[in-house]
Amino acid sequence: MLKPTNNHKAFCPCCVNLKVIKDFRFRSEVFFSLGERDIVLYISGEYILKRNELMRPTVSLCMIVKNEERYLRKCLDSVKGFVDEIIIVDTGSTDRTLEIANEFNAKVSAFEWIHDFSAARNFAIQQASCDYILQLDADEYLEDGATLQEDIASDKDYYSVTIKNHKSDGGSFAHQAVRLFKNRAELHYIGKLHEHLNILDPSLTLSSGDASSLINHLGYLDDTVQEKNKVERNYEIMLKELEANPSPYSLYNMGKVCMSQRKYEEALNYFKKSYELADNMSYVYYLFCYMLNCLRFLHRYEEGISLAKVLIDRQPLYLDFHYELARLYEEYGCLQDAEIVLQHCLSDQPWSEKKVANEGANGYLSFYRLACIYDKQGRSGEAFEAVFEAIQSNPVYQPAIKLYLRLMLKANISHEEVITHLEKTYSSKDAKTIKMLLVAIYEARHPIMAHYFTEKDGQPLDKEIKAVVDQYDHKYEQSRDLWLEVPDIKPDNIVDLLTLSLILKDTDLMNKCRPLANTSHRDWKLIKSFIKREPLTSDLKDSWIEPHLVTIAEQLIVLGEFDIFEYISACIMRCSLATQIKLAMLLADYGFKDMAVDFLLEHYNANPNHPDVLQGLSAILYRTGHYEEAASLSEQLVKHRNDFPSYQQLYLCYIHLGNGGSAQRVAQEMKKKYSYSSWVQSL
Repeated sequence: MLKPTNNHKAFCPCCVNLKVIKDFRFRSEVFFSLGERDIVLYISGEYILKRNELMRPTVSLCMIVKNEERYLRKCLDSVKGFVDEIIIVDTGSTDRTLEIANEFNAKVSAFEWIHDFSAARNFAIQQASCDYILQLDADEYLEDGATLQEDIASDKDYYSVTIKNHKSDGGSFAHQAVRLFKNRAELHYIGKLHEHLNILDPSLTLSSGDASSLINHLGYLDDTVQEKNKVERNYEIMLKELEANPSPYSLYNMGKVCMSQRKYEEALNYFKKSYELADNMSYVYYLFCYMLNCLRFLHRYEEGISLAKVLIDRQPLYLDFHYELARLYEEYGCLQDAEIVLQHCLSDQPWSEKKVANEGANGYLSFYRLACIYDKQGRSGEAFEAVFEAIQSNPVYQPAIKLYLRLMLKANISHEEVITHLEKTYSSKDAKTIKMLLVAIYEARHPIMAHYFTEKDGQPLDKEIKAVVDQYDHKYEQSRDLWLEVPDIKPDNIVDLLTLSLILKDTDLMNKCRPLANTSHRDWKLIKSFIKREPLTSDLKDSWIEPHLVTIAEQLIVLGEFDIFEYISACIMRCSLATQIKLAMLLADYGFKDMAVDFLLEHYNANPNHPDVLQGLSAILYRTGHYEEAASLSEQLVKHRNDFPSYQQLYLCYIHLGNGGSAQRVAQEMKKKYSYSSWVQSL
């Protein structure tokens, strides 16, 4: 029998390097390693072979970086206690990246960038000495409560990890990728841009699992994308990749790159080709989500609805397919269908937890979309309830906060009440959440900005921000002086300057917009006359300023500048009919419904069969409860505009009037026309 010596080292012919550790939890004098996962315990005079639970698998963090000082510290802080070594491969940083890496005792190597992510990643993992490799980018970090050791306890060759991609609007979307894998020589990266492990190599027999740890990704924030010029760079790299290797995964990634460039037709074709070649790959779920998005962006709604229904039949518990169906219905004008599907998304179905791309589809996203639908239908109370649910579920989601503020403005809720309500809602929130609230208040141009945006600790506000705050606090002269000091006006501030110029009749201020105005000298003279509030002798139709006029009109309502609003309303009468109808809908939104009806009646009396006029006028009458008149106009409308929203409105008018016979007649017509509408087929 083998016995340990006095210095607690034992001889074993199976081992060359013996690691000796005392552990009183096992009541053993000594144990030593026989390999990667087994140990020998010396207990009560006997040696016992036991699985080594204490000698956990080690983990190497492998990263490639270049000028990542912005996020690197957060990334490396997040892996403390989870990794045993940090391998950082630098491709030419000129900022503080390497200084930060050295603070964490990282093993840093230089690598000449050759426009090939796989080459750099493979160089990094070759430096690793641990059992497992965790791959992160500098703009990623582990979620608090990560359980890497629990994840790898099953001893699989690789693990798919959920990555939560944060967006600048406070929302996020998720995908899965292999980020945790064994340090095996045969595992390596392929692909110049969307590099991935060669786990699909048929010569390899690999075991896989799903990790419960979550990775947060900040690289989709708008300013980050702009910093790295990702869109242009990625397209060129992927084109070369496809030429060399037109694999299903490369086609899928090329589709994603095309989507980022808004080349939706091209993206859709790549996704279709990818699916045809590999219909059982792990990324197919996300591929279908992207296809549904492409069809929506291309306004191919019926095709998208049909595909979504097929996917739901196959996988009824995949939440994203339901949510994307609702988005297709909503944009196509099938608001009843969209509402039903969104309510289903919010139900207590046992949704698949591993297949969720739209984070929040079972919560704030669906509440927000419902609020938008209710707002379109004039159901203000329900819209407010839904958007408030969205904010409570995700208090940093910018679109929901902005809609909430706009609903408050349209309902003429006092600024004091809005502030009180917000302070109750956000009373216990952290600094990051409050910052996102302030951004939303600023971007919504709500007058309560003056309450929140003040100079603190002697730190002045940026001139652009201060100018906007002063403008919506009716400090027009102060705002003008600040704008005149700003060297370059940003596109986001054009409406601010035009509104203030119109209020002050200040053409010098208006001239600050000239570099951004793609217009002729003649048109610019016309715009100057508009700013001076002179009677116009020419139409503004198709002018540079026309797309901004309704937004300027809305800001004048918010500011209470109704005399100037009357002037701009008269000017809009010299614009296209579409712009005039937008103004009428704006008036109705802010409670000036009689004025909106009178505005459109002039057009109706002049041209009673114009579908745009019929649609706008009937919609306002329906939203104000004048169902008899709305039904009459809707009957005319369906003769000229044979579309779903017109029939839907006509049917609902008859339901409100209690005219069941006419409602059923319309329903039967709709069933013949709109087989894609589940709501219609249920009537």
